[in-house]
Amino acid sequence: MGLFELGGRNFTHAFDALAKLHSFQFSGGSDQVLFNAQFVKSNFYKDSISKGQLAPYLVMGDLDPPLSMFERLQILYNGIDNTNVNVVLYGGQTVHALSDFWHTYQIDPLSLDTIQAVAPPLPNSGFTFGPVPSCAHPVKEYGTSNFINYYSLINPFSHHSINVVRIKSSSDTELIASIPREDVPYMHSLAATQD
Repeated sequence: MGLFELGGRNFTHAFDALAKLHSFQFSGGSDQVLFNAQFVKSNFYKDSISKGQLAPYLVMGDLDPPLSMFERLQILYNGIDNTNVNVVLYGGQTVHALSDFWHTYQIDPLSLDTIQAVAPPLPNSGFTFGPVPSCAHPVKEYGTSNFINYYSLINPFSHHSINVVRIKSSSDTELIASIPREDVPYMHSLAATQD
Protein backbone atom coordinates (compact mmCIF):
# COMPACT_ATOMS: atom_id res chain seq x y z
CA MET A 1 0.00 0.00 0.00
CA GLY A 2 1.16 3.51 -0.67
CA LEU A 3 0.04 7.05 -1.32
CA PHE A 4 -1.93 7.28 -4.59
CA GLU A 5 -3.26 10.85 -4.33
CA LEU A 6 -2.11 14.12 -2.82
CA GLY A 7 -3.45 17.65 -3.15
CA GLY A 8 -6.00 16.82 -5.83
CA ARG A 9 -3.46 15.09 -8.09
CA ASN A 10 -3.64 11.31 -8.65
CA PHE A 11 -1.39 8.62 -10.05
CA THR A 12 -2.99 6.77 -12.98
CA HIS A 13 -0.71 3.71 -12.87
CA ALA A 14 -0.73 1.13 -10.06
CA PHE A 15 3.11 1.00 -10.03
CA ASP A 16 3.47 4.69 -9.16
CA ALA A 17 2.21 5.01 -5.57
CA LEU A 18 4.62 6.60 -3.11
CA ALA A 19 6.12 3.69 -1.15
CA LYS A 20 4.92 2.75 2.32
CA LEU A 21 6.66 0.06 4.35
CA HIS A 22 4.88 -2.11 6.91
CA SER A 23 6.44 -4.08 9.77
CA PHE A 24 4.93 -6.77 12.00
CA GLN A 25 6.91 -8.01 15.01
CA PHE A 26 5.67 -11.15 16.73
CA SER A 27 6.73 -11.63 20.33
CA GLY A 28 7.62 -15.26 21.10
CA GLY A 29 5.30 -16.87 23.65
CA SER A 30 3.02 -13.84 23.67
CA ASP A 31 -0.13 -12.83 21.89
CA GLN A 32 1.35 -9.39 21.28
CA VAL A 33 2.04 -8.19 17.74
CA LEU A 34 3.76 -4.85 17.16
CA PHE A 35 2.89 -2.98 13.95
CA ASN A 36 4.66 -0.05 12.30
CA ALA A 37 4.20 1.72 8.96
CA GLN A 38 6.31 4.50 7.44
CA PHE A 39 6.60 6.11 4.03
CA VAL A 40 9.98 5.88 2.30
CA LYS A 41 11.20 9.47 2.62
CA SER A 42 12.47 9.74 -0.95
CA ASN A 43 13.06 13.13 -2.54
CA PHE A 44 9.85 12.53 -4.51
CA TYR A 45 7.94 11.99 -1.26
CA LYS A 46 9.51 14.97 0.55
CA ASP A 47 8.97 17.34 -2.41
CA SER A 48 5.36 16.19 -2.76
CA ILE A 49 4.60 16.68 0.94
CA SER A 50 6.30 20.08 0.88
CA LYS A 51 4.27 21.21 -2.17
CA GLY A 52 1.03 19.69 -0.90
CA GLN A 53 0.54 17.76 -4.15
CA LEU A 54 2.36 15.11 -6.18
CA ALA A 55 5.58 16.72 -7.39
CA PRO A 56 6.88 16.49 -10.98
CA TYR A 57 9.00 13.30 -11.07
CA LEU A 58 9.20 10.61 -13.72
CA VAL A 59 6.49 7.96 -13.24
CA MET A 60 5.14 5.01 -15.27
CA GLY A 61 1.75 6.57 -16.04
CA ASP A 62 0.44 10.12 -16.24
CA LEU A 63 -0.74 12.22 -13.36
CA ASP A 64 -4.34 13.41 -13.20
CA PRO A 65 -4.78 16.29 -13.69
CA PRO A 66 -1.85 16.38 -16.12
CA LEU A 67 1.35 18.29 -15.42
CA SER A 68 1.91 21.72 -16.95
CA MET A 69 4.58 22.19 -19.62
CA PHE A 70 6.89 23.75 -17.00
CA GLU A 71 6.35 20.78 -14.66
CA ARG A 72 7.11 18.36 -17.52
CA LEU A 73 10.45 20.14 -17.97
CA GLN A 74 11.08 19.77 -14.23
CA ILE A 75 10.74 15.99 -14.66
CA LEU A 76 13.89 16.04 -16.80
CA TYR A 77 15.77 17.54 -13.85
CA ASN A 78 14.11 15.50 -11.06
CA GLY A 79 14.20 12.15 -12.86
CA ILE A 80 12.83 9.03 -11.21
CA ASP A 81 12.98 8.67 -7.43
CA ASN A 82 10.22 6.34 -6.35
CA THR A 83 11.70 3.25 -4.71
CA ASN A 84 8.43 1.43 -4.23
CA VAL A 85 8.98 -2.11 -5.49
CA ASN A 86 11.15 -4.25 -3.21
CA VAL A 87 13.07 -4.36 0.07
CA VAL A 88 16.43 -6.19 0.21
CA LEU A 89 19.08 -6.88 2.89
CA TYR A 90 22.49 -6.21 1.28
CA GLY A 91 25.47 -8.13 2.64
CA GLY A 92 23.52 -9.11 5.74
CA GLN A 93 24.05 -5.52 6.91
CA THR A 94 21.77 -2.84 5.46
CA VAL A 95 18.14 -2.82 4.33
CA HIS A 96 17.33 -1.00 1.07
CA ALA A 97 14.14 -0.03 -0.77
CA LEU A 98 14.58 -0.64 -4.53
CA SER A 99 12.91 0.12 -7.83
CA ASP A 100 13.81 -0.59 -11.45
CA PHE A 101 16.58 2.02 -11.25
CA TRP A 102 20.00 1.68 -9.63
CA HIS A 103 19.76 4.09 -6.70
CA THR A 104 18.15 2.92 -3.46
CA TYR A 105 17.13 4.25 -0.08
CA GLN A 106 18.61 2.70 3.06
CA ILE A 107 15.95 1.88 5.66
CA ASP A 108 16.24 1.25 9.39
CA PRO A 109 14.69 -2.24 9.76
CA LEU A 110 13.29 -1.57 13.27
CA SER A 111 11.84 1.92 12.96
CA LEU A 112 11.36 1.85 9.15
CA ASP A 113 12.87 5.35 9.06
CA THR A 114 14.63 6.35 5.84
CA ILE A 115 18.35 6.70 6.63
CA GLN A 116 19.80 7.93 3.34
CA ALA A 117 19.79 7.75 -0.44
CA VAL A 118 22.39 5.28 -1.73
CA ALA A 119 23.90 4.74 -5.16
CA PRO A 120 26.00 1.56 -4.98
CA PRO A 121 29.19 1.78 -7.08
CA LEU A 122 28.71 1.16 -10.80
CA PRO A 123 31.66 -0.94 -11.97
CA ASN A 124 32.45 -0.34 -15.66
CA SER A 125 30.23 2.74 -15.68
CA GLY A 126 32.40 5.26 -17.52
CA PHE A 127 30.02 7.83 -19.00
CA THR A 128 26.45 7.67 -17.68
CA PHE A 129 23.50 9.45 -19.25
CA GLY A 130 20.23 9.93 -17.37
CA PRO A 131 18.80 7.55 -14.78
CA VAL A 132 20.43 4.12 -14.67
CA PRO A 133 17.89 1.32 -15.36
CA SER A 134 18.27 -1.71 -13.16
CA CYS A 135 16.20 -4.45 -11.56
CA ALA A 136 14.05 -4.22 -8.46
CA HIS A 137 14.47 -7.95 -7.84
CA PRO A 138 18.14 -8.89 -7.47
CA VAL A 139 18.64 -12.60 -6.86
CA LYS A 140 20.78 -14.29 -4.24
CA GLU A 141 24.07 -15.66 -5.50
CA TYR A 142 24.16 -19.39 -4.82
CA GLY A 143 25.92 -20.26 -1.56
CA THR A 144 26.69 -16.64 -0.55
CA SER A 145 25.03 -13.62 1.02
CA ASN A 146 25.70 -11.67 -2.22
CA PHE A 147 23.12 -10.64 -4.78
CA ILE A 148 23.31 -10.72 -8.57
CA ASN A 149 21.73 -7.83 -10.43
CA TYR A 150 22.29 -5.78 -13.56
CA TYR A 151 22.26 -2.17 -14.63
CA SER A 152 21.99 -0.73 -18.12
CA LEU A 153 24.19 2.06 -19.38
CA ILE A 154 22.58 4.34 -21.92
CA ASN A 155 25.15 5.87 -24.25
CA PRO A 156 23.75 8.09 -27.03
CA PHE A 157 27.20 8.23 -28.69
CA SER A 158 28.05 4.52 -28.85
CA HIS A 159 26.68 1.11 -27.88
CA HIS A 160 24.53 0.74 -24.80
CA SER A 161 25.38 -2.05 -22.36
CA ILE A 162 23.81 -4.37 -19.84
CA ASN A 163 26.21 -4.93 -16.95
CA VAL A 164 25.77 -7.95 -14.67
CA VAL A 165 27.09 -7.26 -11.18
CA ARG A 166 27.69 -8.98 -7.88
CA ILE A 167 26.47 -6.88 -4.95
CA LYS A 168 28.41 -7.71 -1.78
CA SER A 169 27.10 -4.67 0.10
CA SER A 170 25.67 -1.25 -0.74
CA SER A 171 29.25 0.02 -1.06
CA ASP A 172 30.94 -3.02 -2.66
CA THR A 173 29.98 -4.20 -6.14
CA GLU A 174 31.85 -6.24 -8.74
CA LEU A 175 31.36 -6.53 -12.50
CA ILE A 176 30.63 -10.08 -13.71
CA ALA A 177 29.93 -9.34 -17.40
CA SER A 178 29.20 -6.44 -19.74
CA ILE A 179 26.99 -7.11 -22.76
CA PRO A 180 26.95 -4.52 -25.58
CA ARG A 181 23.48 -3.70 -26.92
CA GLU A 182 21.97 -1.67 -29.73
CA ASP A 183 18.98 -0.93 -27.51
CA VAL A 184 18.21 -0.97 -23.80
CA PRO A 185 15.45 -3.44 -22.97
CA TYR A 186 13.19 -3.04 -19.96
CA MET A 187 13.74 -5.96 -17.60
CA HIS A 188 11.94 -6.17 -14.27
CA SER A 189 13.48 -9.40 -12.95
CA LEU A 190 16.18 -11.94 -13.67
CA ALA A 191 17.20 -15.44 -12.68
CA ALA A 192 20.48 -16.98 -11.53
CA THR A 193 21.61 -20.58 -11.22
CA GLN A 194 24.51 -22.16 -9.36
CA ASP A 195 26.57 -21.82 -12.56
